[in-house]
Amino acid sequence: MSKVTSKPHQPDNSPVLREFAEQFDRCWLCGTRAINTWPPRLAIHHLVRGVDREKAKHERCVLIRTCQRCHEARLDGMEIALQLAIKKHNDPEHFDRVRVNRLRNRADNAVSEGDVMLSEIELVGRSDETGFPFPRWTW
Repeated sequence: MSKVTSKPHQPDNSPVLREFAEQFDRCWLCGTRAINTWPPRLAIHHLVRGVDREKAKHERCVLIRTCQRCHEARLDGMEIALQLAIKKHNDPEHFDRVRVNRLRNRADNAVSEGDVMLSEIELVGRSDETGFPFPRWTW
């Protein structure tokens, strides 16, 4: 009987992910900087999840920058339209709603431009004087 061993998790050294991480040093949700987070790093959230994630994980249009706490507590269960609005606000050059829908194996308008616009209004309503839609975590 052969012994099965699993490989330890290796960070992804994709140039797309590395460039994205270097470009954004703050959480898009609460504004926490990388040096002020525990663990002391920011996460990259992927708008495409589950079985479709692998084919999309290096596409810039699916990436959102968050602190670890927002990634774990706020993005899980957040509607995709709101996530797309966050992407559009923070990285408009790489916002591509139709591409994200396709990567998620959905119709081009599964999440419509109107859905994203309504979520943008929600983001503005949530934002405080810092300009971020969620309060920073109290450690």
